[in-house]
Amino acid sequence: MQPPILRHASSSASSSSKPPPAGAQTAAAAAAGAAAADGRGSSASAGATSSSSSVSSSSNGGGAATTAASAVAGWLRKLVTEQYLPLMLLTALVAAALQPSWGLAAAKTELQAAVTFTIFVLQGVMLRQGEAKKALGAAGAIAWGMASILIITPLLAPLAGALPLQPPGLALGLLVFGCMPTTLSSGVALTQVLGGNTALALLLTISTNLASVFTLPFLLPWALKTTASIGGFGAAAAAAGGSAAAAVRLDPVPLLVQLVQCILLPTLLGAGVRASSEGLRVWVDANRRTLSVISGGLLSLVPWMQVSKALAQGVTVAPAALAAAVAWSLAFHVVYLGLNCGAATVLRLGGSDPAASAATRRALIIVASQKTLPVAMAVLGRLAPAVGAEAAGCAAVTAVFSHLAQTCVDFALVSRWLEHIQRRDSGKAKTA
Repeated sequence: MQPPILRHASSSASSSSKPPPAGAQTAAAAAAGAAAADGRGSSASAGATSSSSSVSSSSNGGGAATTAASAVAGWLRKLVTEQYLPLMLLTALVAAALQPSWGLAAAKTELQAAVTFTIFVLQGVMLRQGEAKKALGAAGAIAWGMASILIITPLLAPLAGALPLQPPGLALGLLVFGCMPTTLSSGVALTQVLGGNTALALLLTISTNLASVFTLPFLLPWALKTTASIGGFGAAAAAAGGSAAAAVRLDPVPLLVQLVQCILLPTLLGAGVRASSEGLRVWVDANRRTLSVISGGLLSLVPWMQVSKALAQGVTVAPAALAAAVAWSLAFHVVYLGLNCGAATVLRLGGSDPAASAATRRALIIVASQKTLPVAMAVLGRLAPAVGAEAAGCAAVTAVFSHLAQTCVDFALVSRWLEHIQRRDSGKAKTA
């Protein structure tokens, strides 16, 4: 859920070019006047000039220090306000590592169910259905986007689950994350920054997150069974009779009921509340950042509890193993980007004219290549009894870091992409 690209440059440049303070200017003027009036008093004039230079230098030094402090404070403020979700998620993981007993105690209550319900109520309240309807004319892009998000990219999930990662829960996290729909907000935000079709991005976000409630209960059991058949997650447990073997035989119907209860119903409730009042819609749109921060804080509680449960059982994850899992996650993300970019070009989605279709293709490439974290956390919470707290905790860590890595890569990609677009447009303007 993620933030616009930082823009700093001009503020520090303008701050550093301020004139000397009035006191320093007055001292300099007095010294210069004395020297002009008495040509013979050169030494006194030199002393006055030296004194005024010292005052001016001291004042400028103090001003530079103040400017530097203000710049640092502004950077920290922007970091906290715009990168709040990564900071909250990392804080949750650190808290779980330092004191897992607190998260374990919270996990024994109904806090996770309440948190998940509230997150999706807030998401429903913030959904702008009216804007999404503007994209209904882009039938081809909508069809490919939904197919890519819900069916095509999840086909790679069994391969992720078969990776030889230790503990095996890391591979489970990659598998679950790969089955997810698109992000709830960062895809739309990046599309807007890039000048893409925001209405299409919103439509794909809303439709795939709601539709995933009905596809995931059947997609996940298939992915788990397939990955176990090729020696991935669940294969060793099945041979040894471990708890993870139950996940391979996951019944889709109870999972469907649980996802309807924890995702679909609260989202529809929030959307209904939004639609019921024009004043509420205005207030929500005006306070979208605050509501997003609240939602991010609630979301961070879920991996905090999941990871605390795993750590309380003595589970440890080596940094090298986690780095390998994140690297594989990024590799899959690059494949998604390449697949959607190729499809947008080959299928001429948005039209045959590259200029006219550019906005549609940008939205499609970004949104159809991302995977969401809140739904992954909700699914892992429902899978925990079947796969065990150890595997669910490791999977939660993988999902969190995969989401963070995906966000960082996409922001860097959009930044470079935007620079390329601006250079190209500037070149066209010069030749015109």
